[in-house]
Amino acid sequence: MIEPRAKMAAANNADLYAAMFDAHGISYARDGHSFTAHATPPPYYSHLTCQSDDTAELDDRIATLQAAHPKGIGVKDSFDQLSPANMVPLFSASWIWRAPQPAHSDWTRITTANALAHWETMWKAAGSPTDHTMFPPALLDDTKFAVLQSDDKLSGCIVNLSDDCAGLSNVFGPTPFADATRAAAAMAGDLPLVGYESGSQLDAATAADFAQTGTLRIFVSAR
Repeated sequence: MIEPRAKMAAANNADLYAAMFDAHGISYARDGHSFTAHATPPPYYSHLTCQSDDTAELDDRIATLQAAHPKGIGVKDSFDQLSPANMVPLFSASWIWRAPQPAHSDWTRITTANALAHWETMWKAAGSPTDHTMFPPALLDDTKFAVLQSDDKLSGCIVNLSDDCAGLSNVFGPTPFADATRAAAAMAGDLPLVGYESGSQLDAATAADFAQTGTLRIFVSAR
């Protein structure tokens, strides 16, 4: 059985995918089993992200995607339950969850295309290089999607709101992870925070009162 907090985090992650795909004009299908791209997703996003424990159905969907994308696909195995054929694990991470906590933050929400472009430049410089425009201005029209930055504009994060939680992602900059957590918590209000992290960022999330609540794996096509 899927741990409820992990399922909550995975559903919020699918909400993030939907916002990003909508902003890029990429069509997709979404149901209780998966979020599935109909075309090539943006960098760092998967062709399929799991939402259920029906491994037989998920394996069928992965096989269909593999046939449609002979150059390769990515799969987010949200609950560490799959062994997809002709694919290899890229990395593992942990879903994280933090209870609602009152918070105040001086971080601000980006509202202009120029400010968003600067934020993206800083995000890429912090370790996510790509020539692709990841965050188009259309995202600023989504009231449930917020791009936040510190006063010095050197640190940032994304918060995406779901009905039952708020997702924290794309944390970068020299300020502690706890600063981004406070900024997200201030926006989340009475909602818990969720997300996923690995390595030193997972250690930082744990130090900021997040609990680990399940494991996910990212698979890519074998070469």
